[in-house]
Amino acid sequence: MLLELLGHVFKIIEEYGLLVFCFSFWSILFFCIGFLIGISLNAVFKRFKTTNKISISPFLIGIWLAFLVAYIFSDYLYITKKDHVVIKHHLIIDRTIIFFFVIINFLILSKIIGLILSKIIGKIIDLFIKPETDELNSPILKDLIVLFVFIIGLFIAFQIIGISITTLITTLGVGTAVIGFVVRDTLSNLLSGFYILVSKNIRVGDYIKFDEYEGYVKDIHWHTTHIRTLSKNIIAVPNSKLTSSVITNYNLTYEHMSVVFSFSVGYKENLERVEKLLIEIAKEVVNKVESADKSYEPVVRYRSFGSSGIELILVVRVVKEFQKQYFIVHELIKAIKKRFEEENIEIPYQTINVIIKDES
Repeated sequence: MLLELLGHVFKIIEEYGLLVFCFSFWSILFFCIGFLIGISLNAVFKRFKTTNKISISPFLIGIWLAFLVAYIFSDYLYITKKDHVVIKHHLIIDRTIIFFFVIINFLILSKIIGLILSKIIGKIIDLFIKPETDELNSPILKDLIVLFVFIIGLFIAFQIIGISITTLITTLGVGTAVIGFVVRDTLSNLLSGFYILVSKNIRVGDYIKFDEYEGYVKDIHWHTTHIRTLSKNIIAVPNSKLTSSVITNYNLTYEHMSVVFSFSVGYKENLERVEKLLIEIAKEVVNKVESADKSYEPVVRYRSFGSSGIELILVVRVVKEFQKQYFIVHELIKAIKKRFEEENIEIPYQTINVIIKDES
């Protein structure tokens, strides 16, 4: 029954000369079967909460299994069933299956090789380039190795179905100018990614600020760098934009970072008394906040005569993690307001006096 059905399909293909359809038909069929297997595997993985560092998609595994079974079944029919339909069309079916099977195998292999080599190369880079920094922790190397191994697999797959690699490269060479124009941004981002990787001015986990964006560097890929904002949003920034922007990296500071707190006091206040009181308040807050640098002496500096008061800054220090500054500022505001109210010290604010002219 199955062979009769296949015979009808091949007869239609022969009549219209659509051998390409045969290639497409079997490809789509096995991909659909593999996708269904992938759905089942995905459900199983979620059920047992299994994870892997290689990050191979269950759908890729499903497609691999589908083509593996198809390859075995195709050879079984060819060996055991000397039917003229099977023999006549075995070559194109077999090549179709092998073509995609080789590509899928190299895709899986590239992920495994990429994971291993990226760690080895990363350690070598850390050994010879800025060894005082943290170990390389970026997926950019892995992405490039995966791409390189996959391209090798693609060339092998084309060779299997009879397309010469030399011819393929020559064909690509003809359109080099067009391809170069299309992918120039991609190449720019790739080179920028390498620069970020080697220079380590930006590293995974650093808190950076550029243009109107700021947040933690989540990961660095060959095309984009992902920034996680304090609101937990992910921003994908092209690598070329990062290397061409003025960036503040709050993690490339000394062991501690200064927190500058600005406000003002009224003109009638005794500035010596205010300074002494602020240092006393700051010391109390520093001793209470775990992330504060307790070895640093708080500093008060008067800055200018403002429109409604004397402007000043209070400087304390915290560990260099950027988000630590918010909590100490939070505690300073509460402590200063409470103490100033107790001491009757004015914190000025802008007021508007409305004068209504009596025209009567």
